[in-house]
Amino acid sequence: MGLIDFLKYPLHLYRKAYSKGVYSPWDDPERSYMLDPKHQSLLIEEIAGEIQVFSNAKFGTKLSLAEAATIVENFLDVYRNKPFLDNQGGSPFTNALAVFFSIRVLKPKVIVESGVWKGMTTYLMHKANPDAKIHCFDLSFGKLEYRCPMAEYHEHDWGKYEFTEEISADDVAFFDCHVDHSLRILEAHKKGFRQLIVDDNPPLHKLYSFGLPPFPTADMILNEDLKDGEKIRWVWNTKNKEYTVDGKRFNEAKSLLLSSDAFPEVSSTSRYGVKRGTHSFLSYVTLSS
Repeated sequence: MGLIDFLKYPLHLYRKAYSKGVYSPWDDPERSYMLDPKHQSLLIEEIAGEIQVFSNAKFGTKLSLAEAATIVENFLDVYRNKPFLDNQGGSPFTNALAVFFSIRVLKPKVIVESGVWKGMTTYLMHKANPDAKIHCFDLSFGKLEYRCPMAEYHEHDWGKYEFTEEISADDVAFFDCHVDHSLRILEAHKKGFRQLIVDDNPPLHKLYSFGLPPFPTADMILNEDLKDGEKIRWVWNTKNKEYTVDGKRFNEAKSLLLSSDAFPEVSSTSRYGVKRGTHSFLSYVTLSS
């Protein structure tokens, strides 16, 4: 990092950038932002307006715009001070906001995270709700850069884990592990979870935007037109892709699935995260009691 770069770069990030030799992209709130507080407030209110509507409609909250804006402002402070710069391959800006906002509003006592990567969403969830117990599951923690003091780390799949804590309907399981959503729904329901956050949940007609999402996605499970044995075909990046519907597990999951709603895509509003193409249809999923 040269002198000119250093002078342009936020001081609290200099050591991180210098030690790792990486930089966050321009469309990141660490590197690009308005200096005048009144202009910052306008952006925060715009973002808050979108997430407030979603929260009140899907979480059943009664958040005012001012309350939602406070959460968004808190998120930006937390995001700018994340313990690493380069989160390539992890949750981008839109997803990061949705995860933070959800955990702050839902206030679960127990959180499961399946698919940890570098630890970005663990960090966000801990900051959103410092009192929550977090269980982190991944097949390998080789990429881990942030280790949460309130988390237990399990280097294996979560499926056969037996919780010592009592799991309530208020707790949350977050799946960003690219595993069949029908399997995760069945596992989560059996363990007592009724609220899920799932990543990579595109609707059927937008599979072309994904290489290989976790089939079947929660959104697909709610699709009444899909039949057992039906072949779904699409082209992704010039490559032919195909999935055959497994009716048995599909229908078992459908019997437990109440709703699947994608969080709002705030990158178009904020202009943060647009460079990477951020909308992975991160969704809030509810299960029957």
